[in-house]
Amino acid sequence: MTKGDIMSTFDKLKPNMQSCSCEEDPKPSKSLESQHKEPCRFGMKRLAVFALMAFSPATPSVAQNPESWLAKGQQLAAEGKTAQALQAFDRFKQHAPRDPRPYLYSGLALVKAGRPEDAGMELNQVMQMGPQTPEQAVVLARILDQMDRPQLAEEVLSNLQDASKLNAEDHFFMAGLYQRRRQQEKALKAVERFVAMRPGDRRAHLLRGEIHLQAGELEEALSAFEKAVNSDRQDPEAQDGLGRTLHQGNNPEAAKKAFARAIELDPGNPSYLHLLGLTCLRLGRHQEALGHLEEASRSPQAFPRIFFDLGNAYRQAGDTALARQALTRYQELNSAEEEKKNRSQMVLQLVNQAQAQLQAGAVNEGRNSLMRAVEADPGHWLAHSLLAKIYLSSGASRLARQHVEAIQGINPDTSEGNYLLAFYLYQQRDYQQARPAAEQSRLLRPGNADLRNLLGNIYLALGERRMALQEYTAAANLAPDRFDFAANRDTLAKQLQR
Repeated sequence: MTKGDIMSTFDKLKPNMQSCSCEEDPKPSKSLESQHKEPCRFGMKRLAVFALMAFSPATPSVAQNPESWLAKGQQLAAEGKTAQALQAFDRFKQHAPRDPRPYLYSGLALVKAGRPEDAGMELNQVMQMGPQTPEQAVVLARILDQMDRPQLAEEVLSNLQDASKLNAEDHFFMAGLYQRRRQQEKALKAVERFVAMRPGDRRAHLLRGEIHLQAGELEEALSAFEKAVNSDRQDPEAQDGLGRTLHQGNNPEAAKKAFARAIELDPGNPSYLHLLGLTCLRLGRHQEALGHLEEASRSPQAFPRIFFDLGNAYRQAGDTALARQALTRYQELNSAEEEKKNRSQMVLQLVNQAQAQLQAGAVNEGRNSLMRAVEADPGHWLAHSLLAKIYLSSGASRLARQHVEAIQGINPDTSEGNYLLAFYLYQQRDYQQARPAAEQSRLLRPGNADLRNLLGNIYLALGERRMALQEYTAAANLAPDRFDFAANRDTLAKQLQR
């Protein structure tokens, strides 16, 4: 897995579009920024133009402390007010476009709001800039881990030089990540740093127990889990960890008591029922084992291994018909799980390969890899998104349509999806329909410079020149290296001064 898992390649496609041989002969590429440079028919006073640019809602007021926007955004995000938080972060982005913090906090807010696609676009900016402090690196790693990218999260932390200023929760997160990544030494060191800052926090016992148990260090694991149990006898996870350690340590009677207590505290947990059933089998209590395994198999969260062990339990009890039925169910679930896993890995490899090809300028090869990805997984949002961008950037909007529609079908509420829809409708010269899609995208992710420039083009096409200038100004502030955005702003400002 590489950083290409979450990185957008749209800005890298534009210089290479001429090499894309599409079935549709695209019209000569004409940048969005240059399509509305005709002289304006309506003028404004110079002072009014400067006022418009200075007091645009998208332009930060220098009278206010920019750091307060960042703090306000974090507060709003913590309160679950995602849209307002993103607006605050957007103001800071325009003040300091090269500061990764607002992009980090925007990504975190979007992940919490259940919008991983939009969060990925924010993280793209952070990955390109690089976190500037250890604290920022940990925030980025947290987000990546929440997006099921633990390997990439570990890569981010591998560049961490100084952890002295991190807080206790940062160290606890790192310890948990390293434990899941089977990095025992790093995990234990992170736990020690956590304990030094939070000596009374019982979570350290649980995590130490898992680390030692994973390494086969049963005495150390037993000691840690016993401390966890003694610190809170109402915690089912502590009882489960103690039971697993005792089971591996050839003490099934004690393990049975621990698993039974875990089930008392968390009734119906299929994992605890499964382990209790296996322990009963080990003790020769077959009927009791069958009862626990059958209950586990009826859980909505039942996993394939339960049916495998249930089948063996039936076989030991002499019931070959039920054994065959349970083992058949195991094979069905396991095959489906393996097929899904293999397909997911194949699609991920194809998308990663495509992104690398696009970044290298091999647009046709990248497009072919993405087509194979969507054939294998028609619901892969990122693959459709990249294909839509390839075709839209080359002017082949007819070929982009199916991918834009697929994105809308998968998730119509993403900023990126609405942006691509607006881009498509703009190329179709359907400016009235493009406008609400672009405005919805801006509402969801106001700090997207490409979107703000596109919305400026849409407003200009509709004759809304003052609103266009606001968007061009926001785009130029957000992406000071994009001279085309600044040219749009300056050209329109001069026209409005006439």
